Amino acid sequence: MKRLAQKVATRRILFAEVLGIRRSSRSATSVTTLLNAPKPRAPAVLQGQMLAMDKMYKVDRSIFDEDVPLKVVEFSDSRRIQALRQHFEGSLFSRSDLKSYPAFVKPEGGKFRFLLAESIKGPDDLTETQRAALRDNDALLIDGVANVTFDSLTQEAILRRLLPDVGEITTRFEQVGHIAHVNLQPHLLPHKYVIGAVLLEKNAALGVRTVVNKTNFIENQFRVLPMEIIAGPDETMVELEENGSKFRFDFREVFWNSRLLNEHRRIVLMCSPGDVVWDMCAGVGPFAVPLARRGCTVHANDLNPACFNYLNQNADLNLGKRKRPNLKTYNMDGRDFIRRLVHDMEALPNPELHRRAHHVLINLPASAPEFLDVFVGLFAPDWELPRVHCYCFAQGEENSEAVRAAALAKIGAALKVDPGFLEEPAWELEVLKVRQTATATTEFCVSFKLHPKICCKDS
Repeated sequence: MKRLAQKVATRRILFAEVLGIRRSSRSATSVTTLLNAPKPRAPAVLQGQMLAMDKMYKVDRSIFDEDVPLKVVEFSDSRRIQALRQHFEGSLFSRSDLKSYPAFVKPEGGKFRFLLAESIKGPDDLTETQRAALRDNDALLIDGVANVTFDSLTQEAILRRLLPDVGEITTRFEQVGHIAHVNLQPHLLPHKYVIGAVLLEKNAALGVRTVVNKTNFIENQFRVLPMEIIAGPDETMVELEENGSKFRFDFREVFWNSRLLNEHRRIVLMCSPGDVVWDMCAGVGPFAVPLARRGCTVHANDLNPACFNYLNQNADLNLGKRKRPNLKTYNMDGRDFIRRLVHDMEALPNPELHRRAHHVLINLPASAPEFLDVFVGLFAPDWELPRVHCYCFAQGEENSEAVRAAALAKIGAALKVDPGFLEEPAWELEVLKVRQTATATTEFCVSFKLHPKICCKDS
């Protein structure tokens, strides 16, 4: 009976440990004993495995609490801070799994403290210079504790403890308003709700309330992201600010990429007030709206009715009565949009005032070069031809000449010219890297001035 009672007691203890239940007091066990014992990873791992498919998964922050014993430099005079920091700068407490941790603290009682690295166990682990600094600055080397919590740890460290056997873990995401957008690799999909819950908890200060995962390649006509909610409420209507303009849209219905912020800014600043800009694939207006605010005359088009709707809403949101006429919107095929603009402007009187455009934007990198054929033989000879900014993808390393050649080959094929012809000075060719995607693919912006030999009628 005694042996049976011991077994029952042991099982109760193990069951409590698995559930992450802690003792209410540590008085019976020293901090050193607790921390020298193996890390209690069982609760975290069990939660990660059992609740991986549970949409209601919540992170138990308490299982990450850890008291780390270490040595502390303690002193009273604030004038000693700089001198002591200089001597102990390379010996302060830090760990690769910590997002941030203050190595210099001022606890209650008026004492100042530098927390030292765990490798320093006593005076013998200090350099002679450091020992002298203690004496010269009336500082003591005492025992202390670093209180590591969920907030102190990096996202990677937390997920590594929850999911120790899943291989590579990525915590990169794109933030779109209150949404964190991730592209999880296949081996992480069984644990998507755990990953989503951690990202939600760790990035709440950034305004993240919902986490979505891309479920497939973007292959639909409107380039809309196929997604699923993996944490937080199913709320995909977002509001955000970019380059001084506010945007509202449903992320589930339109294309948006926050990583293009700098490219949007580059194009806007490149254009001058008074320029005429044709935006063939305008989306919800990341180019068009700030350009209109800048004083450009913008014709913005998108085939997606949802984009067209939000484009108009964002124009109304950002442009007052004086500047709202700067932006004209269209909902049609990109080639038809260009043909209509040329037709309408050629029908106007005073051709010298209207037969001109300064920039054409084609921001649809998966297929933008295919639209260039619309310019072949399109314009009357008296047109002031625009500069085209065509976005495209190319496989390979970002600085490879082969990648540049592949991008130019796409452009040349659409314009029915040899790619070498594009290198002639009259084209004013410029190839700029925009970004590297998650795969070995580079996005480029290929800019060039339309050539009259190719784009004017009867040439």
